[in-house]
Amino acid sequence: MAYTFPTVELSAAPSVADTSKKYELGAIAKTEDGNVYRYVQCDVSDAVDWAVGHPVGIVSGGTSYEASADFSDITGGNCAGIATAAVDVSAFTDGTDTVYQWIQVAGSAAVTLHSGTDVTHGLHVVWHGDGTVDLLAAGEEHLSMGYCIGGSGTTSLTIQLQGML
Repeated sequence: MAYTFPTVELSAAPSVADTSKKYELGAIAKTEDGNVYRYVQCDVSDAVDWAVGHPVGIVSGGTSYEASADFSDITGGNCAGIATAAVDVSAFTDGTDTVYQWIQVAGSAAVTLHSGTDVTHGLHVVWHGDGTVDLLAAGEEHLSMGYCIGGSGTTSLTIQLQGML
C-alpha cells in the first residue's frame, strides 16, 4: 500500500503565517509555477525569527512537522525548506501559542548568502547558519539543499531546491 500526502492547490505562492491550523500538518501544495510547499508548525521556543527566504529545518525531537529557523535546533543541519512568511517569535509564548505556515520544498527560491560567499551558476549550497546558505564544501554532499540557477554573487541568489520532498 502506497502512502500519499494530503495535497492542496494554491492559486498563488503563500506569504502569510497563521495562528490557527488551516491544513493538515505535512500537507503538500503546488502552485501553477511548479513550486511545491509543505505545511508546518513554526517553533517559537527560541530567539531566531522566521524571515522570508530563510532556510528552516524539522526540530529534533519536536512534534511531527514542527520546523525551526534556529540552525542549532536542527540535527546535522538538514534544511527542510525555505520560509515563505515572517514570524516574530518574541510575539508568541512557547507551549501556549501556535503558528503555522507553508515552507517551500521544491522549485526555485530566493535565498540569502552567508557573508563573503561567492556562488556562481550550477554550484550547490547548504544551510550555513541562521538565515543564510553557503557554498557546499567537501563532505557536505548529503546536505545539499539545491544549486544556484540565478543571481550569482555575494548577497543573494536564486536556487533550485532539491531533496526536500
